[in-house]
Amino acid sequence: MNEAQEAHRQPVRTGVGRLREGIVMLLLLFALLGTLALIFSHRGGGDVKNVLGDIDQSVVSLRHGNESGAKNFLSRAKNGYVEKIHLLVENVDEELDGRILRSFDSCISSPSEENVFSLRDLVVEGVREAGLSIPLTYGYGTLLVLAVSFLFALLVTLLTKCMVDWERVKQIKAEVSAWQRELRDAQRKRDMKRAHKLMLEQKHILSLQGEIMKSTFRPTLVYLVPWLLIWASLGRVYSGWVMAWLPFTIPLPFYGHWTSCGFLGWLFVTYFTLSYMCRRILIGD
Repeated sequence: MNEAQEAHRQPVRTGVGRLREGIVMLLLLFALLGTLALIFSHRGGGDVKNVLGDIDQSVVSLRHGNESGAKNFLSRAKNGYVEKIHLLVENVDEELDGRILRSFDSCISSPSEENVFSLRDLVVEGVREAGLSIPLTYGYGTLLVLAVSFLFALLVTLLTKCMVDWERVKQIKAEVSAWQRELRDAQRKRDMKRAHKLMLEQKHILSLQGEIMKSTFRPTLVYLVPWLLIWASLGRVYSGWVMAWLPFTIPLPFYGHWTSCGFLGWLFVTYFTLSYMCRRILIGD
């Protein structure tokens, strides 16, 4: 095939590729909206959610060395259980209800992670015996938010791939890197004449870097507002809910000890990890 024929076929292949990517993005958007709809339509069961949420928060307090805070959360959880769930459990399994109440008293008196997690298991058992249920939104919250992060990360990556000329970006990065290496080499060898000549090109290099920033920032203007809306709305749904427990404690400056992931922590960990992986695979950047 000669060059003229190849040049004629290239736009056709590009157009087909764009169409394919557009269809994939549309399917991802529907999947994302479907996952969000599932979350918002199964967020009831506030009484059960509040009791379990307070029990989890007591463990968070224990891991931060705040025993009094843990006792306060456990007391609030017990009050919620007694007011909203206790009679339902007692009617179907009086012995189980008694164990739950005694476990509450024991944990409030002397809280420990092991005892609190045992209490939580008892409450979950009692809830199910009483015919109640943990809303899907919270029972599978960790996986649902992971799905939202994955779908949004993949959607943003494909959008970025379509809107940015990555070949041009790679060319600019290569040119800037070559200039920086040459400048460092000239400075290291004290070759002031060559360094001065290279510095005359700095304005051009800065303009190239500005071109990259403008090009790669453009997709952000498209997805930033939807991302903030998702963040804010899901934050209200999962407020106070522990999404994942860390197997170890990580000391962080200003924050203290990181022992568990609430909604915000879990969303950021999953989204940025998956976003990085998607960019490496689909864009190679």
